[in-house]
Amino acid sequence: GTTSGKKARRALWGIWDVIVWKFWKQGNDVIFNNAQPNLEKMVDHIKMASWNWLKTQSPGFNFSLVNWIMNPLECMFVF
Repeated sequence: GTTSGKKARRALWGIWDVIVWKFWKQGNDVIFNNAQPNLEKMVDHIKMASWNWLKTQSPGFNFSLVNWIMNPLECMFVF
């Protein structure tokens, strides 16, 4: 595959890992700490953690956190 294709796959796998990790953490919090699930808060945490992962692991990802939070899919298509 092309370099850009490899970069996109790596970014998508990183985002997938963040999503799975956040669901795992919330599940543990619900089970072990009697926390209430909060989908809106979890989505915000996923956006923040995925942006942080992309900023540190994907050269060329130069979007601000505000841009990422407002429209992550648009950032992915431009990236």
